[in-house]
Amino acid sequence: MIRGDNLKGNPPILAMKIRTALPGDAQTISAFIQEIWRSILSEAYDENVVNLFLSFNTPERIKHSILHPQRICWVAESEEMIGFLEARIRDGGIELGRLMVRRDMRRRGIGRALMEELKKMNMPIFVDAAKHRDTVAFYKAMGFEERGEKTLTINNINVNVIEMRYEPRRRS
Repeated sequence: MIRGDNLKGNPPILAMKIRTALPGDAQTISAFIQEIWRSILSEAYDENVVNLFLSFNTPERIKHSILHPQRICWVAESEEMIGFLEARIRDGGIELGRLMVRRDMRRRGIGRALMEELKKMNMPIFVDAAKHRDTVAFYKAMGFEERGEKTLTINNINVNVIEMRYEPRRRS
């Protein structure tokens, strides 16, 4: 169990557990992602981009990710799901695909706890972050550096992102 931080005066999370996602979690994770992305992405992108990203998050695709040997899928729970992280190991590092925390549970250390677990793998972590000030500020606070902006083209839709990278400290 991990005790959540009480950040910004929000009530603390009494007990939070981070665990590996299981195939039986796919439906719940899919619904969780749909709910969060609909609200978050609509702040940064138009409806076409939001619908595109939502279409990639079916229970079948989530289950495939959970079962894939190069994927990392973790769930943060406190009685129910409050956070989710998905990443994949590639190119000598970790590509962070999703880090999501339920809106009413933000600023309580959940995203930070998930990221700290990922950082324990002691590999570079890279992410294409949404151009949203809170998102970029969070990654900077976690030790990531901006590498520049780029445009991803997915199904003929352009999505502007900020490339960010975390380099673990070298052990001597």
